[in-house]
Amino acid sequence: MPDGSSPATGTDVTAALVSSGGFTAPASSNAMMFTLGGGVQVPVAPHWVVDAGYRYSRIGADDTLSASPLNANGMAFGFGYRF
Repeated sequence: MPDGSSPATGTDVTAALVSSGGFTAPASSNAMMFTLGGGVQVPVAPHWVVDAGYRYSRIGADDTLSASPLNANGMAFGFGYRF
């Protein structure tokens, strides 16, 4: 903290930091976001499966945060036992 104190864990210190000039809160904003995904699960033996999946996410551009959109890609692989 600016005054040298240590706040308790979980304490909201935003107001103290803003009033001391150590932090400027960003302007609020909204941006369109969507996620698309899919996957497949293939049985390889009785009760055993292998799976794979893909997910694509995009957050639209917002002048207050970023001039370009944010894209994220994710892949998942697994091996499981089904009862």
